[in-house]
Amino acid sequence: MRSGALLYSVVGDDGGDAVNDNGGYVTIGAAAERVGVSRFTLRQLVRSEAVPTFRDLRDRRRVLVRVGDVDRLSTPRPVAAHHEEAATVA
Repeated sequence: MRSGALLYSVVGDDGGDAVNDNGGYVTIGAAAERVGVSRFTLRQLVRSEAVPTFRDLRDRRRVLVRVGDVDRLSTPRPVAAHHEEAATVA
């Protein structure tokens, strides 16, 4: 993440701070930069519901994503077993 990126805290309905244990929320642009993809790619992930979004109650135009959800995108996942079998058979 670039040094100038901001972490946001989202104010919950009860007026309390809704920051999660993973350090808060970032904008779509900062999240895309953190993972190393374009904003367009991250928006596609949001549309496919792979990444949940939140609105900052202080500025409803701002779309935020949790830092933990963004970090999860860059974590390697195992390939499905049927893909591995198909690769070894071919």
